[in-house]
Amino acid sequence: MNRADSWAYVSGVCAAREAAFFNARFFAELAALSPVELSNRLSRSFFGPVEPLASFDPIARQRRRREFDEIESLCPDRLPVTLLRLRFAGDSIRKALDEVPDRVAPEELGAIMVRLSLRASDFAALFAAQFCGPFEGRGVSARQAASLLVDSAELLLTLRIAQNSGDLFLVDWARAAVRVGSAKVASRAVAAGVPRQTLDELFFRQELLTVEAQEFLAVYVEAAAEWLYPDGATAGGEEAYLLSVCEGFKAEPFSAARVLGYLAGFLDQERKLRLAVYTSLGRISREVAA
Repeated sequence: MNRADSWAYVSGVCAAREAAFFNARFFAELAALSPVELSNRLSRSFFGPVEPLASFDPIARQRRRREFDEIESLCPDRLPVTLLRLRFAGDSIRKALDEVPDRVAPEELGAIMVRLSLRASDFAALFAAQFCGPFEGRGVSARQAASLLVDSAELLLTLRIAQNSGDLFLVDWARAAVRVGSAKVASRAVAAGVPRQTLDELFFRQELLTVEAQEFLAVYVEAAAEWLYPDGATAGGEEAYLLSVCEGFKAEPFSAARVLGYLAGFLDQERKLRLAVYTSLGRISREVAA
């Protein structure tokens, strides 16, 4: 798994593709272009044509899937791709959960959650195993309780899969992702009035109940959620922080961590392109995009 020579080829492919990424100045220029000009510029870039520009989201998902599949096919182990696909799996379940009305009886939600876990595709069984009730008597709606379990399951699975790999770099990234994710969930929960015990029992389960989490739960105010962030991470800058963690992986040029760093960078390029496209189409203002 960790032998540098086994990762040399795919790491080289990632480095070559990464060289075609856009820099910050280029994104600023894109946002100022008209839709026609932006579309023409993208057609000459690594991302490829987007026609029509309003269809950016489905086209981006297709490109992302293709990129991940290609890189995965070159990897001696699928782990770095798996760690990022877990996030997509969690997002798919959360999106489906939004369709479940709050009035669903708690005793029915367990079965619903198992069905929703199928949205996680290859990870369905792993997520379903984490969706344990009971959902009633939590001081929140059944759907809110289920949402906390989805968030918790995603982070637990990320940490455990990385730890099982034995790759110290991937473990470092997973721990950073868990702390960032925990801080975001904790802040939202306090702001939404989620009872302390509910967050403790449904989200901060097992390995997620770190020393920092215990200190936060003891105080349980929104400002204390900042204690969960690792050094250098702040609210609103979570993705930038995780990318900075990946930058450190370049010291190991032929490794699974290097591949993870490239794929994380690809996702960041997609996110910034989306902001540029939305700005060009007038869906968001330049101030919001900045």
